Amino acid sequence: MAQPPSTPSKQVKRRYDLKDSPSKPKLKRRRECFIQKLPDELLEMVVTQLDKRSQLKLSRVNKHFHILTLPHVYKRPVIRSIEYIPLVKSVMLTYHLQCESLDIDAVLENQVDIDSVSMIINSQKGLQHLSVSIDKTNLNSPESLFNSIRNSSRLRSLSLFYEEEEEFNLLSGLINNLPPSLKLLNLSSGWYSVWNSLLSTKVEHLRLRIWNEDDNPIRPYHLQRFNSLINANDTINKIEIETINKYLCGFYQRRKYQSIAFCITGLN
Repeated sequence: MAQPPSTPSKQVKRRYDLKDSPSKPKLKRRRECFIQKLPDELLEMVVTQLDKRSQLKLSRVNKHFHILTLPHVYKRPVIRSIEYIPLVKSVMLTYHLQCESLDIDAVLENQVDIDSVSMIINSQKGLQHLSVSIDKTNLNSPESLFNSIRNSSRLRSLSLFYEEEEEFNLLSGLINNLPPSLKLLNLSSGWYSVWNSLLSTKVEHLRLRIWNEDDNPIRPYHLQRFNSLINANDTINKIEIETINKYLCGFYQRRKYQSIAFCITGLN
């Protein structure tokens, strides 16, 4: 005997009703973000207490947070790879961001990258510290970058790795025309080719690195040279010497009675 068709359960019937209904079911109400109600003054205080990664996450919430957070993210940018230079340049120039320091922990080799860093520096009005390394080739020239450094009127600290033949005189030209505000000059290489320029430089603190001797990097002639430098230049108050050997890193500081002291700090 044939059985009568069974009536669908309430759960199945409800599913059919939702499918056939022209109106979609209401979505759950999103939780309200109370941080969005904070005034910009308090929000700035919150942002300053966050680390870089959290600031970047917050900048993706909405356009208002993006504009508010970016100046803090790019206040002291550190570029660890060449591939990020175009991105950093685009963001900083588009949003007119100002930074206090700029550290490029990658060696600039292509002319495009050198010019991009130059454009970033030209856009900065309060840059106080710059660290950059350049690999000299026959296809590039740091002249645009050096001109940008010369025009940085508030630069107080410059760390530079650049080595060239003496006849080019680009590095020497930079040393001779450093910004008057510069107090610390760190030459990781090439200082021996600009020795005459260092004799008249106006920086107060000079930091030099010696690479070429492994056994005993600090030689008597090095000390004699630095002694003559600090005696010939009344502006320099301190010469720091960095070496491969961690036991022979020293500093020469002008005192009432000039002397040389060595401390146990080095590159290793």
